Amino acid sequence: MILLFFLLIMIFLPLILFRVFKQYDGEAIMFKSIAITSIVLVLFIILSNFLGFDIFSLVKKSTEALVDKLAMDKEFLEMMNIDNLDKDEVKDYLLKDYSKVIISLPGLLAILESLIVFGMYSFLSSVNTGYKRLKHIRYFEIPKKLFSKLIFIVFASFIAFKLPFIENEVLFASALIFVSFVFAIQGISLLFMYTYKMKISSYFAGIVTGLSFFSFLGFSVLSIFGILDIVLGLKDRIHEKGENDR
Repeated sequence: MILLFFLLIMIFLPLILFRVFKQYDGEAIMFKSIAITSIVLVLFIILSNFLGFDIFSLVKKSTEALVDKLAMDKEFLEMMNIDNLDKDEVKDYLLKDYSKVIISLPGLLAILESLIVFGMYSFLSSVNTGYKRLKHIRYFEIPKKLFSKLIFIVFASFIAFKLPFIENEVLFASALIFVSFVFAIQGISLLFMYTYKMKISSYFAGIVTGLSFFSFLGFSVLSIFGILDIVLGLKDRIHEKGENDR
């Protein structure tokens, strides 16, 4: 039942918010819907824990069950080049990073919800339902006010994590990964703007983006360039350079 409510929040709440904020432009609708839905999801996770449904324990048990199955799969072990390890060593190897996933779960869910909201709104706006279409990704801009709020969220969650009476690092880890994701989107926007102005195929930017999201280093670079774009106005400089070169 809890999982059903969870899915209803992720899918139907954004649809309601789209209607509520319909008078705004596409980007504003996206920002507002993602922010509200993410907050509701986090509050729902906290409430469900109080009611005895520990989502973190569920993820942990599911992960351990999956690892038990993979530890017996010879083809998987050979593919991972760990077939020379015994069962316990394989389980330790596969589980070494699962704790990072668990403490980042709310942030990862917020990212998933952002992608769901984006997909639903893009579909609705493309079938002439009265919703304003989103601009191309190269025109994506994080408002200055939102940038300062995102930095404050990470800073505040870090301070809370360091307080002696708060032992759980879920808040800080989740805030960090979600805010990094937002900055990475800004970095992707910068990349698409650069390729557009340099007359490079957008497929190149798409491939670089796809590869970067599967790499910690690539994801970090996108996030850093996203921050630099907001602070230094790199996209505006690229735009000005493109205009001057004409």
